[in-house]
Amino acid sequence: MKYLIILLIAFSASTSFSQQRMQMREHQRDKIDQLKKIKLIEALNLNEEASLRFVSRYNEFHKQIRDFQRNKETVIDELQKIVKDGEKGFSDQKFEELIKKFSQIETESDKLKYHFFKSLEEILPKYKIAKLIVFEREFARELNNLVQDRRRMLRERK
Repeated sequence: MKYLIILLIAFSASTSFSQQRMQMREHQRDKIDQLKKIKLIEALNLNEEASLRFVSRYNEFHKQIRDFQRNKETVIDELQKIVKDGEKGFSDQKFEELIKKFSQIETESDKLKYHFFKSLEEILPKYKIAKLIVFEREFARELNNLVQDRRRMLRERK
């Protein structure tokens, strides 16, 4: 009985810790998103009205993109499962189904991006839309570099 209680306490503590880590990651992602929007508004030199319209459209676009990414991750997880099961359990039909689904998600995501950029022409001149695309790439690179530097620093401490 003691062992069961200890096991339950340990399990609930680890579950609680996992939830806290997930909440922390979510909070960090939100802070990064906020910083990105602030930097983006500065880089595009938007007035208040344009900023409000842009951020509203930008938020909706990124929400939809995250949904596509989650769907792609689900398909990749399914592919990983059939790969893990080995060649004997591999089904060409299941593979074809998943690849088709993955490609459809990619196609829909690309269409969404195209329509998003076209819709921005109501708010921004084309030059600023080009600036947005460049900003997105540079921001992602800079963030990636910061994460790599942080990991490197943590490894060096050990």
